[in-house]
Amino acid sequence: MVFATFFTSIGQFLWKKGSGNVVDISSFILNPYIILGFLVYGFASVLLIISLKKTELSVAYPILATGYVWVLLLGILFLNEKIYQAKIIGISFIIIGVFFLGKGGKE
Repeated sequence: MVFATFFTSIGQFLWKKGSGNVVDISSFILNPYIILGFLVYGFASVLLIISLKKTELSVAYPILATGYVWVLLLGILFLNEKIYQAKIIGISFIIIGVFFLGKGGKE
């Protein structure tokens, strides 16, 4: 499930990267970042389906929140986004919550 969220975040990052060049439908359809983002997102969907098959939905679905962690890291590393104390606190709550939800499952 964590890998699924990682690849979902990569796909979203690629969409963000490609969105700056979108001015019309052809620039959207032919944009390599957009195309690659869809492919990566599709791969993430396959991983998500496999994960959902093997894990309780009430445990697996909240783990999708780890995507916020990945997106924050990608934004900081590759888009020069700023990190603020509020972001650190929020991400910390997400990580702690996912940890406890993961411990609460049957497996």
